[in-house]
Amino acid sequence: MIYQNGYKTAVSYECLNASLFNFMKFCGKSINCSDLYFSVDVNGISACENMFLYQSDIHQEGEFLKQNHIDYLYGCCWNDVEKFLEENVVGSNMLAIFVMSRCLNYSGWFQHSGNSGHFVNVIGMRKGSFYISDGYVLSNEEKFFEGWIESEQLLKAWRGKNNQYIIYRNKFENIYEKILIEKASIRLVTILKSYSKGGLVNEDYFGFEVIKKIFYNIALILEDKEKCINIIYAVVHHLRWGGFLTIKYFLIDKLKALKINRNYISEYENIMETWNSICMALIKVGIKPDKQAFQKVIGVMEALCESEKSLLCNIYSKCL
Repeated sequence: MIYQNGYKTAVSYECLNASLFNFMKFCGKSINCSDLYFSVDVNGISACENMFLYQSDIHQEGEFLKQNHIDYLYGCCWNDVEKFLEENVVGSNMLAIFVMSRCLNYSGWFQHSGNSGHFVNVIGMRKGSFYISDGYVLSNEEKFFEGWIESEQLLKAWRGKNNQYIIYRNKFENIYEKILIEKASIRLVTILKSYSKGGLVNEDYFGFEVIKKIFYNIALILEDKEKCINIIYAVVHHLRWGGFLTIKYFLIDKLKALKINRNYISEYENIMETWNSICMALIKVGIKPDKQAFQKVIGVMEALCESEKSLLCNIYSKCL
């Protein structure tokens, strides 16, 4: 079984990326999780006029598999699910399953994730339990989980998402690390410029304009307490784990790999801490709506956008 053969879970910032990244590392590929993300065409985030949430292209792994001609099998297992798992796990197949995240008990954040789905790699089994690898555990810090989970818990979580699975059927022989890393580095510059520029195109907001628009929309509903708290909880979850901060984590990962000036990386990490603080401040406003307090949050957000924009411009003009 895979867990007995040198597999070691590494952290990523999106669950399917983590699944693919860790199997690729297991197969000997020397890459970073950010190389998978930036090696395909990405545009960041966008939102239309009245939205509180945004669209993001954070889920790029399917496109990555297609572009690199990686053989994989995707489907739903409707019959003999335990036998299916046993055959693939004992046979050391690279199996990832899509589960209901709130059924997983190794992170408290999962309990507040609603109906969100989550990919985990299943790499071992014994009577009554499975050995799983999760390189993206919802948390306030970089965190992963690798270990045993009760069969009943995992099967329940899997049923919650219709027993969907992915099996990677080759060892990524088509992937040439040097080409992948170079491609990711080139596209990184494109997304930095696009994100920094932002703006409005065909009624859709892009880059920094997206986050500003969402905050301005929240300001319009503060008097409706019930609506306000529900929307703010959704916004905070979306900001932290739906792409906005995720892309920034991938960016920092890639900048570290490129070994750019450490001062720039430290500055960006401080910016990330402030974004997380803003998310916590949003929750406080949701619990106790206060227009004056929220205007202060907006002021911090606007100043942070400008600081981040200036830093990104320095990075791609001086380092990339």
